[in-house]
Amino acid sequence: MSRGRADPTVRILPGACSDAGGVGRAVVLSPAMAAWDGGAFFGPLINTLRGCGLDVVLVDSLSLAGPNPCCIDQLAQCAARWLDDSGPVDVLVGNALGGALAQLLLPTTRLKAAVLLSAPTRVDHELERRLRWVVAAAERGGAEEAHAALMQLVRRRGEEPGTVAPPSRNDARGVDDSGTRLAQLRLLYGLDTSAAFQAYDGPVLQVVGEHSRLVGPQHLVEGANSVQLVVPDAGMRPHLDAPDIVSGAVASFVTQEVVRDAIGSRAAR
Repeated sequence: MSRGRADPTVRILPGACSDAGGVGRAVVLSPAMAAWDGGAFFGPLINTLRGCGLDVVLVDSLSLAGPNPCCIDQLAQCAARWLDDSGPVDVLVGNALGGALAQLLLPTTRLKAAVLLSAPTRVDHELERRLRWVVAAAERGGAEEAHAALMQLVRRRGEEPGTVAPPSRNDARGVDDSGTRLAQLRLLYGLDTSAAFQAYDGPVLQVVGEHSRLVGPQHLVEGANSVQLVVPDAGMRPHLDAPDIVSGAVASFVTQEVVRDAIGSRAAR
């Protein structure tokens, strides 16, 4: 890639063939993960967006910059350059850290709408304390410990911990860098994207779980044209905890803000 930037990890899925086919493109920025999962983090919302006729571009947010960006602003600068090169974006979607990143991109990216899933606008003392717990485990070299700590925080209330081992990801040197990746949660320390978020006047759907141990309603602010959905009995992953509720809300939002206008414009031609 030009200008010495990292070559991000992406997965592209075409929109479903329908009357709304080819109406636009959604770029989805991932949360911080021990290893890229090919887009599994987004769950049923992949097919929700594709069913609306959107091509879906799933992006590993941490791959947009080098292995150790100094701050989230640096990551946002790399993401902005990649977006400029990658083509038009109709819907920008961000999940967790990817959602914080998306908010920084809103004022300078030409969009029709944005969807933010468990995306903090302001990180308070308690949220930072919990993030530091995960990062401390990662920095001790304990990828497994850090992954277990993160999974404990993203589970919804009453969900069993499970026994799934953390994924591993070898970097270009063949070294497992899963712990290093989770340590990038430090990029969220002291976060406040309020100015960027409120400078964007397009439609935004903000989704959080009612019982999230990490990002909740208290970490959001209202935008010029934003709608907040607090999902009952859901945790940090509301789109997985309550897929019908969240998929329905996202489909309605995208149809109203993007698909109808695109079909109308196409018919006018």
